[in-house]
Amino acid sequence: MEWSEEKCLTLIELYRNNPVLWDPQDANFKNKNLKEDAWVEIGRGMDISGEMCKNKMKILLSGFRREKSKQKKSSGTGKGASEIYRSNWFAFEALSFLMDRDKPRLSLNTVSFYLYLLFLPATERRRYMRLGDGFGFDWCMFLDRCVFLCVNCEDSGFVFNECRDRLALK
Repeated sequence: MEWSEEKCLTLIELYRNNPVLWDPQDANFKNKNLKEDAWVEIGRGMDISGEMCKNKMKILLSGFRREKSKQKKSSGTGKGASEIYRSNWFAFEALSFLMDRDKPRLSLNTVSFYLYLLFLPATERRRYMRLGDGFGFDWCMFLDRCVFLCVNCEDSGFVFNECRDRLALK
């Protein structure tokens, strides 16, 4: 099948209307059956097979990543506005809804999370610990002791560092 720019833009619009295919925040993003159903529906909308639509979309997404990469590489520090790459590719603007899709989510490493817990009020800290995040009773008592020592000790920095080091061993 010949893919004109118009057909490609129609495919992109149908793809955009099915966030289960592209949005990791969608509740059904990991549901393969729903994804296959979405491709079948897109295929019906295009009067071709869902598999052909899926393959073409992979090619379009590859082109989008290429253009996005060129844009990112050209926007380094010290570059003037005239030096920043602006894509002229026909599908770039249509696919721009995907720009933030691949940004990593904020995350806490284990030590940061435990240190965060140290400074929560005890009732809130216990609520986290009841969620089953791998905390044992001894660990809960240890965290409470660290908070008590950090708050009540003159050398709270030393106790805090000791707690941090011990937490890193968990």
